[in-house]
Amino acid sequence: MNKVKAFINSINDVSLGKKLVLSYILIIFIPICIFSFWTYKQFENTAITDIIKKNNYLLEIEKLNIKANISLLESMVQRVLGDKEFMNYIRDKNESTTEELVNFNAETITSMLRLQYYNPKLSNVCVYTNNPYVKEIWPLIYNEKRIQDKPWFKKVIETTGRNNWILSNNDQNVENQVSNNQGDDKVALYLSFNYPSKIHLGTIAINMNLKDFFAKVYGPQDLETQTLMIDNTNKVFINSNNNFLTNQSENVDIIKLEFLKHKKQKSTSFTVKIDNKPMVVIFNYIDTINCYIVNVVSLESTTLNIVRTRNSIIIVTIILLVILSIVTYLINSLILKKLHIIIQSMKKIEQGDFNIVMEVRSKDEVGQLAHHFRKMIRKINDLISEAVIKRASTKEVELRALQTQIDSHFLYNVLENIKMVAEIDEQYYVSESITSLGEMMRYNMKWKTEYVTLNEEITHIKNYIALMNLRWNQSITLIIEMDDRFMEQEVLKMSLQPIVENSIKHGFAEFCDSDIKQVIIKAYEGNSSLIIEIKDNGTGIKENELLELNNKIQSNYDKSIIEEKIKERSNGIGLRNVNERIRLFYGFQCGVKIYSIKDNYTKVIIRLPLMRISKGEINDAHNYDS
Repeated sequence: MNKVKAFINSINDVSLGKKLVLSYILIIFIPICIFSFWTYKQFENTAITDIIKKNNYLLEIEKLNIKANISLLESMVQRVLGDKEFMNYIRDKNESTTEELVNFNAETITSMLRLQYYNPKLSNVCVYTNNPYVKEIWPLIYNEKRIQDKPWFKKVIETTGRNNWILSNNDQNVENQVSNNQGDDKVALYLSFNYPSKIHLGTIAINMNLKDFFAKVYGPQDLETQTLMIDNTNKVFINSNNNFLTNQSENVDIIKLEFLKHKKQKSTSFTVKIDNKPMVVIFNYIDTINCYIVNVVSLESTTLNIVRTRNSIIIVTIILLVILSIVTYLINSLILKKLHIIIQSMKKIEQGDFNIVMEVRSKDEVGQLAHHFRKMIRKINDLISEAVIKRASTKEVELRALQTQIDSHFLYNVLENIKMVAEIDEQYYVSESITSLGEMMRYNMKWKTEYVTLNEEITHIKNYIALMNLRWNQSITLIIEMDDRFMEQEVLKMSLQPIVENSIKHGFAEFCDSDIKQVIIKAYEGNSSLIIEIKDNGTGIKENELLELNNKIQSNYDKSIIEEKIKERSNGIGLRNVNERIRLFYGFQCGVKIYSIKDNYTKVIIRLPLMRISKGEINDAHNYDS
């Protein structure tokens, strides 16, 4: 994992130009290599498939030729067995006279030999008989004792009436010994026949040279092909004069072993390497003689051509990649030159020089970046100028505030002295009123932030009610119904007191001093918001007036007017200003709404965001924002 991270970090440290060149190479080179390899495999598979199809076609043709030779031998057997004169002579249990032998030889034997001569592919036609009365007549009739010691004789006798095909290499049978083709490889058809049906009478043997029977195996072939035969005993017949398989005996053994592995599979072809050369082997089964004809074809020239094509594609690709890399590097140099200018300009700004001139101007992405960078520099310079002006203004305001604070301290001290005099004269009611007035003055004049806790705002309202009770003869009752957890909730300073002030000024205006006057303040949570409800039991508002009042409260001031009114911080801020201050600081999902029933009650609902942070955190957060 650490090595992977180190590798990624090393790549991240590489310059952008090198990354772009490397990415272009990877994006193009890897797909082309994959495509070249895939194309090479497709060409190779297609070429091998075409070779297999072609050689399957050639083997089918050769198979037809072999079956024609099989039919020739089988028809010759039927002609021999179908000749009545010949078969009567073989079956005759009496000694033939000299005249009969001469006539038989002159007519029947000559006719049989003429058939053989008319079919030059036939090597020998021999009939072996166990009839002791039959005289041997060369080159057609022989005594069966001549072949009784042959390994195939027992099998031929056991399969009387069925053809037996035997492929032999230089098998010195009687028919070979009496023929003019001694030592040639033969394919022989043997058939045992009976007379009567269950008594063995003799055996017919018809031979054909292998070079005639398997013309393709022993005939001329091209330099990249070798055809061979494999019989049911896994014996291989091959033209030894063909130099295709250089080390013939070893290579033939390799082919035979691979053939034995694949011959039972559905596929009739397989590939093999001989002398480090790729070859494909195609085979076809000849059921009549129970052997396989096999073609071995070299893929060396085909593969070599495909490899050359593949290498040519890769070489051309590499050349194109080199050219592309050079062009890409030059283009990247032009692009990165502009970026380097921007980077140098940023370094100057980092050192504090904001009076730079960036001469990068174009309509591309880098030009747009430079354009917005210049706009940012101008904005920074404007902000710096504004900050300097504001700082100077702030110092002036601080001086004025300090003067105001000095004046307010003098007033607090005078009120404190009056309070002490009232307490000395035991005028406690006056003393408490002066205390409430002093706390209200401190609350109004101490305006460090727009936010206070709900507890502080409630305390200010309590002081205000205490002073109002001087006018109303202690007839106003303030009822607070809220959970202690809401007391540290933030609210805008002077956002609740104006509403309570309206309740007393307007709601209780027609009340007598003796009437019971109640102001109830509740707080509860609703839909992830803090709901503050201020309700009085005053005269209420008519329905049409209530609708007009709500519309007036919800209507929008110009933002600059709102901010100007907030800056004034007047104690006479109305409901509309309270609503707009809440929306300004908390958003339009918050605000004020009035509900009322004439001669019953008036209720003001304030919706604020519910915040679960302490007072200190509230002040710190808003000081940071400001």
